[in-house]
Amino acid sequence: MFCTVNVTFTPTARGQRSGNLTIIYNAPGSPSVVSLLGTGIAPTATLSVSSFDFGNQLQGTTSAPQAITINNTGDIPLTFSSIAVNGNFAQTNTCSSGVGVGTSCTVNVTFTPNSKGTFAGTLTLTDNAIGSPQTVALTGTGIVYPVPEIYQLTPPEAVAGGPALTITATGTGFFPGTVVNWNGNPRATTYVSSTQLTVAILASDIATAGTSVVTAVNPTPGGGPSQFPVGFDVINPNPTLTFNKKDFAVGQGPESIAMGDFNGDGKVDFAVANGTDGTVSVLLGNGDGTFQPQVTYTAGLGPMAVITGDFNHDGKLDLAVANSGCPPTGSDCFGGSVSVFLGNGDGTFGQPIVFNSNFIMNSLASGDFNGDGRLDLAVGVFGESGGEVDIYLAVVYCEHAKKSGMWLISH
Repeated sequence: MFCTVNVTFTPTARGQRSGNLTIIYNAPGSPSVVSLLGTGIAPTATLSVSSFDFGNQLQGTTSAPQAITINNTGDIPLTFSSIAVNGNFAQTNTCSSGVGVGTSCTVNVTFTPNSKGTFAGTLTLTDNAIGSPQTVALTGTGIVYPVPEIYQLTPPEAVAGGPALTITATGTGFFPGTVVNWNGNPRATTYVSSTQLTVAILASDIATAGTSVVTAVNPTPGGGPSQFPVGFDVINPNPTLTFNKKDFAVGQGPESIAMGDFNGDGKVDFAVANGTDGTVSVLLGNGDGTFQPQVTYTAGLGPMAVITGDFNHDGKLDLAVANSGCPPTGSDCFGGSVSVFLGNGDGTFGQPIVFNSNFIMNSLASGDFNGDGRLDLAVGVFGESGGEVDIYLAVVYCEHAKKSGMWLISH
């Protein structure tokens, strides 16, 4: 009589495995031991990556395929029962017929976002390899076109009637599909980078002088025209300068004009020295190129020059007038003088402080000639021996007496 023992081998890993079959019985020689030896074989699925990020992808468009390689370094062919992706990802592969020992196949994955935002998915490979299924984590971000903006055009202008030219637009949010509009009409646009475009401008675009409106436009999704158009100036080849004249009445024989803000309203006013009638006209500005009617102040004989300055250091503009001492009739000149009108800060002036001279005074300027922080006067005079300059230094201003003066130190 005999019996049979059937032994099976189920390896849990690749490689050689050993074991023993032990038989214990009631006959001499018990137990009997039979040595067992076997080798585990299996395919392997080694993936080239474990995760992949597609980065930014325009909504509604499909990315370039990204290849994931599966290598079989095992002992028998690798076969797949399923290769699948989920989410906004798709795949094609070369693995349907299996992967022989020592060879590989490729899975190409693409990303197509259907909205703006971050997406995640998984590539799952189910096969006969140990550790099945294998997975690859997939991520990507859906974006839309931004609104482009142009900050600078180079060159910024062109001469009317010139030839066609190419301009460079510098800004942000540019894509290969960005188009530059000239006065609302598209022009041939070349993408250089996300911050630079070149634009072909027609000769007809710059045929006449004016300012053209330049915008950049991105396509949908998102996109749209620039929010801040940029102007391109088309200038005349021979520009002209014109002025609009307005007349304002002053005294007789105006000889000199001085400007300043006499009433502290932030608008320019002016004073005129009238040589014929011996007055100073003060016209307060309205800030729109017009002036109020003149207010006149009596100066000396034959005023020739007027300047402004804070001569008494009170923070209000004053006037200084050089009087020639020559009457308008052309008769002999008398001694000249300097009249200083101290300002009240409201556009009016006090009675003049007069500094007399024996010579003709016809010009004057102010400055701090001795470094004491007060404005002094330099007066051009015509004397017996010819022309010269008199220097009048400002004396210390007396706050209580509300007086100031000048001291002639050079003649």
